[in-house]
Amino acid sequence: MNAVGLLCDAFPLSDHNMNLEENDNLLEKQYHTLKTVLLDPCHLVRITAVKGVFKILSKYWLVVPNAVIKEIFKTLLTVLVYDVTTGEVRLEVVKGLTLLLGSPDAVPFLSQVLPRLGDVYWDIVPMHHLLHRLELDNSKVARQITGLLLSTLHPATVTDEELLQRSLSLLAENRMAARKFYMHAGSMIGLPNVVHFIKLLWLCLANHITLHRQQQQQQQQQQQSDEEGEALLAPCSLKPRPHYHSSPSVLAVGKRRCQCCVHTNGFARRSARFLISE
Repeated sequence: MNAVGLLCDAFPLSDHNMNLEENDNLLEKQYHTLKTVLLDPCHLVRITAVKGVFKILSKYWLVVPNAVIKEIFKTLLTVLVYDVTTGEVRLEVVKGLTLLLGSPDAVPFLSQVLPRLGDVYWDIVPMHHLLHRLELDNSKVARQITGLLLSTLHPATVTDEELLQRSLSLLAENRMAARKFYMHAGSMIGLPNVVHFIKLLWLCLANHITLHRQQQQQQQQQQQSDEEGEALLAPCSLKPRPHYHSSPSVLAVGKRRCQCCVHTNGFARRSARFLISE
């Protein structure tokens, strides 16, 4: 670890007694050593190497060959930024990138590689862990987590439908975290966006209530229709009471008729006339 720190502090090492070719070979060995110590098994050595490499790049960006810079950044952005042994290694990568942003010569290269880090944080810390911390941590930490999640949970460039879907997903994932998120997000997205979101929620709720009432009415109408159909199909429970006229040969059907009976009074009268004519 100390040797790595000394190498980074003394970079670039050169010997005035060597010719140009020998000095180039010596410089190549230093580049090779720097790339090697970035992957050292000891995390303390890796931390020191990351600090030293970014310090060298910030000072000698134009001196270091492009091929070496690309190899170093490949290790930094594909291995060390995902280091699971200790968070100090990942932290030093972020600090080093911040330091390198102060070098004007490095900005064009960084503008190409930094967008690739957009999803790195989510790969390191899962969303449900962040929501759990948002639920339990104090107001200061919760506000910082809200700022971190704002572009994902409440982006300004999506449609209203997508915004509602993300809000519902957040509520389903962690209701208390959602409450804290919107409590702090109100001061971050601006008053017009807050009013628009409240109006959007109100319209969504009103449409849901209207749809629910329509479904209830349809169910009641269907239930009433089913009950009437069952009553029509049920067998007649009332039997007509026959009575005799003065003529014993004529049997007249009573005028009283059940609601579900298919015989009418008119049919009964025609039957009586037929019997009389006989």
